Amino acid sequence: MSILLAEYWPAIVAGLALVAAGLGIRLKGKSDGREEVRNQINKQAVEAAKESRDVQAKVNRMDDGGAAAELRSKWMRDKGAGGR
Repeated sequence: MSILLAEYWPAIVAGLALVAAGLGIRLKGKSDGREEVRNQINKQAVEAAKESRDVQAKVNRMDDGGAAAELRSKWMRDKGAGGR
């Protein structure tokens, strides 16, 4: 057994090195993917916060009935033929 091990140890070490390198590449790829997703989520959160501030500022500039009128005109369904 030790004769076989002595004869093939360079091949065994090279095989183990290839497996370790493959695992390292895979883990690095997963880490980069997670970081990319995290950056994308943060970017979306910043955009959502900006949009929220813009809408709040727009509503604050409206007169008392302006916000309600805009909600009615843009977000409520027409009564239609059923009258409901």
